Amino acid sequence: MRVLRNIPLITFGSTKIGPLKKDSVVELPLEVAEKLEELKWAERVDDLAMVIFKDDVKEFVGVDGRIYGPFKKGDIANLPKENVDALTEHEVVQVVSS
Repeated sequence: MRVLRNIPLITFGSTKIGPLKKDSVVELPLEVAEKLEELKWAERVDDLAMVIFKDDVKEFVGVDGRIYGPFKKGDIANLPKENVDALTEHEVVQVVSS
């Protein structure tokens, strides 16, 4: 399995994938993910950590230049670890898995 982001609406036979909101991510079988990457229809996401938000967090620009959020207390998200490190320092998230 591989995690991708920025996926448009795509149909494989009777299976539909997307469209996903900007910066949403989805886990797909490797062969499907590789084909979407090859066609430049999606981006590979590496080094993610799953977090639970302890507080409401307004929309922010991550270290990768992408916009994330807004998030509400209790929301769960997969975010790049570099962003998670900063959020952890400010004690607004709890890391579930990395």
